[in-house]
Amino acid sequence: MREQRGQFGDVGDQLLDQGAGALMVVRRLAAGGFVSPARDLDFEAAALHTLLDGLSLQTVTDPQLMPDELVEQIVAAHVADLAR
Repeated sequence: MREQRGQFGDVGDQLLDQGAGALMVVRRLAAGGFVSPARDLDFEAAALHTLLDGLSLQTVTDPQLMPDELVEQIVAAHVADLAR
């Protein structure tokens, strides 16, 4: 993930930090053998970050539509798919 710190101010820096967190998670999953070697880790980190961001927004704006159990199932399915 390319660092562009400062380019978009504090909010941009926070987003970069969150993206770096997603990359760290994906790298740890890969190190544990849970990500197919054919996967692009930077791309998968961006996808995970986007998924979590969208789920967070949906959970806050309409918690009845996006209950915790459904969020857990979606994230688990995404992580399981990384191994393929």
